[in-house]
Amino acid sequence: WYVAIPQDFSISVGKSYKYLPSLLPDDIRSLLLATYPPAEEVAMWQALYAMCALFNRVAAQVGEKRGFTYHIQEAEKTTAYIKDVEKRIL
Repeated sequence: WYVAIPQDFSISVGKSYKYLPSLLPDDIRSLLLATYPPAEEVAMWQALYAMCALFNRVAAQVGEKRGFTYHIQEAEKTTAYIKDVEKRIL
């Protein structure tokens, strides 16, 4: 949606999203790539937080363009919950 909305959904991201990285701005692409961690516990938590940051940023922009309200307070509560779970596990 992030790359399709500006193009009025007339763009293809390719099979298995192969064109998606080249269609994203550098900062969004970096956030997306940060969600693919190595198989290490700390890296996985970092990737989860990167995914939250990416989702919050892109969802707010997509919501604005499509006329939806993005409730950042709910996102903040979700992130706080994830941090609480992380503290209990580690």
